[in-house]
Amino acid sequence: MTECKVWLDNYHGGYYYPGNQIQGRVVITVSTETKIRKIKLTLKGDEHTEWMGTERTTRHNRHARDRRSRSRTVLKTGNHNFMHTDIILIGNDHSGTITIPAGQHIYPFTLTLPYNIPGTYNGEYGSVSYRLKAVVDRPMAFDYKDSLMFVVATLVDLNASRGLELLEPTSYSKNKTLYCCCWSRGHIEMDVHLPKKSLTPQDNVKVSVRISNLSRNNIESVELKLKQRITCKVDDSSEPNKTISNKLLHVKEGGIGSNGQHTYTLPVKLPANIVIPNFSMCKLFKVTYSYSVVAKLPGPHINLKVEMFPELGHIDIGQNLQRDHSYPPISCVEQASTNYGFQGDVSRQPYLISSIDSNNFTMVQSTVDQSDSARIIENDLPPPYDSVVPPIKD
Repeated sequence: MTECKVWLDNYHGGYYYPGNQIQGRVVITVSTETKIRKIKLTLKGDEHTEWMGTERTTRHNRHARDRRSRSRTVLKTGNHNFMHTDIILIGNDHSGTITIPAGQHIYPFTLTLPYNIPGTYNGEYGSVSYRLKAVVDRPMAFDYKDSLMFVVATLVDLNASRGLELLEPTSYSKNKTLYCCCWSRGHIEMDVHLPKKSLTPQDNVKVSVRISNLSRNNIESVELKLKQRITCKVDDSSEPNKTISNKLLHVKEGGIGSNGQHTYTLPVKLPANIVIPNFSMCKLFKVTYSYSVVAKLPGPHINLKVEMFPELGHIDIGQNLQRDHSYPPISCVEQASTNYGFQGDVSRQPYLISSIDSNNFTMVQSTVDQSDSARIIENDLPPPYDSVVPPIKD
């Protein structure tokens, strides 16, 4: 039996955080003496989108001097690699072959994830995924390969956004004049006060809404909605973007009669299973949020609406992102493994030495380090977290 397997030693929770070390082993089992050039391990982070779109083609007829256009349905895709690291565990690209004897051979490795990478995501129109792939390069023969996917749970740190501006209270005002058969029936005024523009799962926010109904019509109800919009792109710039809209919160209160006035205090508390994806470094995905306060009007009248755009995250302004990750990322883990239906290969953790035939294996003692002699090839790795987000002063 001949095979190549990638195993993880520290994947006990079923996910990694940005900045964590990935510790594992590449296990090669060969039944006979085998010649190889090298064993390469690749760590990749990719985003991918796809959906069925329409492509229009035009056919020219020189003799009839006419043009015929027709459309067909094609698969539209988008791909972006935001992280790529290659490590040579044994051998190299320039020298000759290496002969490994029959048996099992273990090659340990250690990799460190950058801090500012997006979290694992799997949605209707695409995904953000992470993969480890091992290749045993054999001369004049088929290579041995193995790969596995794993989950990265990335918190959204609002300190990296617009700073203290998000903690400032904000007020919004809007008014509307009602008409019937070109005759004015009075006007409605709405004032909305938002205590802060940031919102985390730990917050209990009270939104104040003051409405003056100086018209002859009743206001049927007052509603507050919080929506999440995920915008997806493909490589074809002419293809319209796809949008996934999720309603996160809906609060409804009673209305106001003609020539009435009322001040509402609307509670805002994010649900426990809220999914706040992190799309940092992504080019194909973008997430935005919006509050909307609506005064519903009867009949043909258009509702009075005030829209606001908060920032949602896990770490609020002024809170420290603890590098030991003692903050529980429940929503991050749920978004990666439950809500979006994606799970890493948990069967690959941990790799137990006792499961190997102890009478017939070779343990390679020299682990991969970060020196030049380890032949680490890094292509377009993102900058470290500390160079992007300044430290927070107490």
